[in-house]
Amino acid sequence: MQMVFGTRQLPGALEALRRRFPRLEVTVFEGPSSAEVERACWTSP
Repeated sequence: MQMVFGTRQLPGALEALRRRFPRLEVTVFEGPSSAEVERACWTSP
């Protein structure tokens, strides 16, 4: 399962997941910002 949260939402979301699923293992990845994605689109060959 993949879920996307902003930096303000992440702590509350992790706390809710831990309460609901105490044995759940969570991996957090940092995704690119929308500015980084747009810059990559304009600089691609």
